[in-house]
Amino acid sequence: QYWTAAASIDGTFIFESCHHYPSHTNSGEPIAPDIQWKTARAFSILTFLFGISLFLYNIFLSCRAPTQRLFTSPLEGMGYLLASFCSGMTLILLDSQLCTDNVLMEGVKEAYPDLDWTETCSISKGARSVITATVFYFLAGVASLQGYRMEVNEERDESGLSEPLFPEENNGDNGN
Repeated sequence: QYWTAAASIDGTFIFESCHHYPSHTNSGEPIAPDIQWKTARAFSILTFLFGISLFLYNIFLSCRAPTQRLFTSPLEGMGYLLASFCSGMTLILLDSQLCTDNVLMEGVKEAYPDLDWTETCSISKGARSVITATVFYFLAGVASLQGYRMEVNEERDESGLSEPLFPEENNGDNGN
């Protein structure tokens, strides 16, 4: 998060936006990410990799010959469930030093002591997007696993057929 103060005749306004987090404070002190911050970064990267991999897998799967019976695999469903888990784990950032003991916020609090800064992190647009992505990845995983199970059951049921659906002697002409 990043704040910009703008003064006008109506008072001072603080605008919140997202920017790259600096590696040093204004006074030159290094900002070292804690374990929750690093973990959230790692899960964010894993979510992206799982999402891109599953997207490309589905594109290549759609180019397969139509004679192949199964269109899904259990790996696809498990991949979506893993992406859901990783996406949800990025919210561990809310318990990190970035949110609980933010050194950059101390400078803002000193510059604007009359403003109330009760918290530095909350569930806002970004976290709501992560929660939505987590739910959609989970639903995609469950639907994919259910689709695979149904395809396997259908394959098993069709393999037991010993006669055609329409007998060859009729050929649809009602015996005429």
